[in-house]
Parts: sequence; C-alpha cells; structure tokens
Amino acid sequence: MKNLLKLFVRKQRTTEKEDLMAIAKTIGPLIDGLANEIFRKYFNILLLKPITYIVPAVWGADQHHELDAISKEINALVLPVIEKSMLALNIDQLRRSQEFAIAFLIRGLIISKIAFMVESAKNQSSAAGREDRTTKNELKDVEPMGSA
Repeated sequence: MKNLLKLFVRKQRTTEKEDLMAIAKTIGPLIDGLANEIFRKYFNILLLKPITYIVPAVWGADQHHELDAISKEINALVLPVIEKSMLALNIDQLRRSQEFAIAFLIRGLIISKIAFMVESAKNQSSAAGREDRTTKNELKDVEPMGSA
C-alpha cells in the first residue's frame, strides 16, 4: 500500500511542476512584450528624458505634475497588461491591498525592464562614441613612414 501511495504522490508532484510554469509562461511574455513595445515605440524620447521619466508613465500618475501625452500613451499600454496578468493569476476574492501589492510588483518589473533597456542603449551609444573618438585621435597622431 505504501508503494502505491508513493507512486500517486510522485505523479501529483509532476503535475504540480508542470502547473508551476503555466502562469509564468502566460505572464512573462505579456510583460516582456510590453517592455519591448514601449522601448521600441518611444526609444528616442526615453533616451532624452531622465530615467525616472518611466515611473509615472507606468503608474499613470505623477505627484508634482500632470502627465504629458507620451506618459499617458505608455500608461494606456500598461493597464491592459496588468489586467491580463491579474486574470492569469486566477485569484478570486483578493482584498484591495493584495490586489495593489500584486499590481505594484508587476509595475516594478515593467519599470525595471524598460529602465534596463534604456540604460543599456545609453551605455552602448556612449561606448561607440568613445571608440569613434579614439580612432580619430589615433589617425591624427599617425606619421607616414617611407616613400610612395
């Protein structure tokens, strides 16, 4: 009887492992897709603005100023993804504080992904600029040798 019970428990654990990734496989691509879409669509603007620009855009509110049109557009992209993520979790009867906490974590992840992409792009363009300047300086200091 114990062996039969062990066999049943192992199958249940396998099912739990398969189910473990089901929600993550739904939510992950939603958030990644959103971050990529925002980065591609607003790349030039995000590079010019301070990195903190994305925070009120994702949250849809700024304590000190009214959101500009771009921030409102970004927020309009974020809201459906948060709703879809919450639905994918399939949690019934959440208290408002629990719902806010989950949305807080999702927004934080979105902000982190976009901020990382923006800063990476800034670093890459900065490194490319340094490389171009170094090459130009090296050519300026080269002295011709021999005769042609």
